[in-house]
Amino acid sequence: MERNHEGEGLEHYKNHGSTEVIILMEQVGKQVFHAGFDELDHDMVGSETYNKQLDTIVESAVNASYGMKHLARVGTKEIASVEQELLKAENYIHRARTGEWINK
Repeated sequence: MERNHEGEGLEHYKNHGSTEVIILMEQVGKQVFHAGFDELDHDMVGSETYNKQLDTIVESAVNASYGMKHLARVGTKEIASVEQELLKAENYIHRARTGEWINK
């Protein structure tokens, strides 16, 4: 089972009628991953540098997909305001681009 950053399985979203959010997250994650993967120097497979770059690509893909999740949820959750969801999305997308959180 796939897991999000809070340890919940993605089944949590599927069970709450959010299949579209899951599909969006998967699509964005795959696009970001493939774009980064295509830029790697594959002659370096197995090297420490290659592995670090691959880890960075995976982390960027995950963060981009979480950013899209928060954008998709804007206005749909009673406990989170539109502003909160937009700030979360911005923070995840910033981390996908830079590797750093806006707010630590």
